[in-house]
Amino acid sequence: MDNWSHSPIAWSGDSKRLFYVTSDGKVTCHDIFSSNTLREWLLLIDDPGYCSLATNGRLIACSTPVSLSFWDASTYSRIDPPIEVEGGIHGVALSHCDNYFAGGGRGKITLYTLRNVLPKDVFVDARI
Repeated sequence: MDNWSHSPIAWSGDSKRLFYVTSDGKVTCHDIFSSNTLREWLLLIDDPGYCSLATNGRLIACSTPVSLSFWDASTYSRIDPPIEVEGGIHGVALSHCDNYFAGGGRGKITLYTLRNVLPKDVFVDARI
């Protein structure tokens, strides 16, 4: 796992993959058994961010210093446009029940209800 930044590492639901953000701003999906990088994709700006994976393994939340974006973990596609955030983001977390998201920075934590942020089709046949 070269080029790993200061960001937290998130496990997939099956504990076979790791997701992390590299120092050049890419979200990376890494297979722990083969040691291969399965997929990389660039966040909106070339700046390290953070990531958090839903406990059901379907949703990845990623941040840059100024925005939040949500990704489908199976297709690696972004769900809707990023959400711009005032004040910066220095940490992200999805709740254990996968219904809420928290983003924090500069002494402030903002909580989001995912059903109010993401399109309804994300929740079909999902525990989110």
